[in-house]
Amino acid sequence: PAHLNTVADALSRHDADHDTDTVDTAGAVMCIRSRPSFAFIDDIRRATASSTDAQHLHQRLEAGDLEEPW
Repeated sequence: PAHLNTVADALSRHDADHDTDTVDTAGAVMCIRSRPSFAFIDDIRRATASSTDAQHLHQRLEAGDLEEPW
């Protein structure tokens, strides 16, 4: 019930003055395009590319020298 929703957001609020039955929506289009942005992964890739420790671990991984969970 609405009275229990103590942290209402914009999607759960109801505007009593706005009657959607009388709004002309002909030609109205709403398009939202988004995708996750993981810039920190690129940062990690750049940092590990120049890290001797990371390169050493990668070589050991490829050689099969590392046990699980690697």
